[in-house]
Amino acid sequence: MVSTFELAENVVGIIIDTDLDEELIENVQAKILDKIEVHEEISIFFEIKRGSKLGFKAFLEQMTFNLNHTRSFRKIAVVSDLDWLRNSMFIKDLIMPTDIKSFTNEERLTALAWISE
Repeated sequence: MVSTFELAENVVGIIIDTDLDEELIENVQAKILDKIEVHEEISIFFEIKRGSKLGFKAFLEQMTFNLNHTRSFRKIAVVSDLDWLRNSMFIKDLIMPTDIKSFTNEERLTALAWISE
C-alpha cells in the first residue's frame, strides 16, 4: 500500500508498506507529478517500511523518473533499512544535482526534520 501526506505545500511524503513493483512505482510517480504540476520545485520524503522489498527493476525505473525530473526536485529523503538502497545514494552525486540523503528507519524523525528545512 502507498500512503501519502504533506509536510508543507511543496513537500510530499510517500510511505510504502508493501513490495514495490512496476504498478506501485507508477502510482508513486503519478502522485509526484501531481505535486510538480502545482509547484515548480518539490521535496520528497520517501519511506520504505521494514519488510518491504524493492526490486532492482523498480529501483531503476524510479531512478530514470528522477533523472527525467531532476530540475523539479529540491531534496529527496530516502528512509529504509535496505542497505543496498541507502548505499547506492552515493551514485546520485555523479548524475543528479538534487540533494538526496538516505536514513535508516530509526532515523525517520531526523529525515522528516531535514526534508522540512
